Amino acid sequence: MEGNWNENYKITIPAHKLYPYQWSWDSAFIAIGNSYLNVNRAITEFENLFSAQWKNGMLPQVVFYESSDSYWPEPEYYQIERSKDSPSHVMISDMTQLPVNAISCCYISMKMSEMLTSTKQRNSSRECFQR
Repeated sequence: MEGNWNENYKITIPAHKLYPYQWSWDSAFIAIGNSYLNVNRAITEFENLFSAQWKNGMLPQVVFYESSDSYWPEPEYYQIERSKDSPSHVMISDMTQLPVNAISCCYISMKMSEMLTSTKQRNSSRECFQR
C-alpha cells in the first residue's frame, strides 16, 4: 500500500497503469488495512473519497484526479454535468459500488480509540463519518 500512496492527491492508487484513480471499493478495503497501520491515512483516504460525494448522497465508483492514457473510459464519458446532483469540483463516474465503506468506517472507529490522541484528529474523523 505504501508504494501506491499518491502524495499529491492523498489517495492510494490500486494499480498505477491499470487503475490509476481512486476507486470507492478499493479505498474501503485499503482503509481497513490502514486502520491497523496508519489510521490517519485511512481517514484521509475517506475524506478525499467523501469530498466527491454527490448532493443526493451517492459516492462515486471512481474519482478522477488527473487524465490517464492507460484507462478508459475517461471522465468525460460519464457526462456527470447533466445531473444537478453531481459535484462540480471534481471529475467522477456516475456509478456507485456496494456500500463497503460503512464496514471500513467501523474498523477505523474501532482503531481510532486505540491510536488517536489528538482532539483535532478525532473531530476530523467524526466529520467524515457523519456523511
